[in-house]
Amino acid sequence: MASNSTSQPKELSTPERLATTGRAVAHGAALSSHGQHETDEGAGGRVPISHAWRIIEDWPEPQRNIANQMLETHGPPNEATPTKLFWYDNGP
Repeated sequence: MASNSTSQPKELSTPERLATTGRAVAHGAALSSHGQHETDEGAGGRVPISHAWRIIEDWPEPQRNIANQMLETHGPPNEATPTKLFWYDNGP
C-alpha cells in the first residue's frame, strides 16, 4: 500500500491546543524579554541558492522573475518555504 506524502496535521484536543499555544506564547515572551525575535536564529544561516531556484521553478512567471532578481541582488535567502523566500538584515 502506498503512503500518502501529503499527510494531514494531527487533530488536537482542546487541552492539547491550549498547551501548545501556551508554550508558543511563553517562548515568544522569553525571546522578547531578551530583545530577540523568533526569526533571529534563522538570520545567520543561508539556504543553498540551488535549493532556492528549485523552489521557485514552479512559481508563476511574474513571481519567479522577481524572486530571480532578488536572488541575483541579495544572494541566497536565510530561509525558504515552498511559497516564500526570506532575507534578514540584508540591507546596505
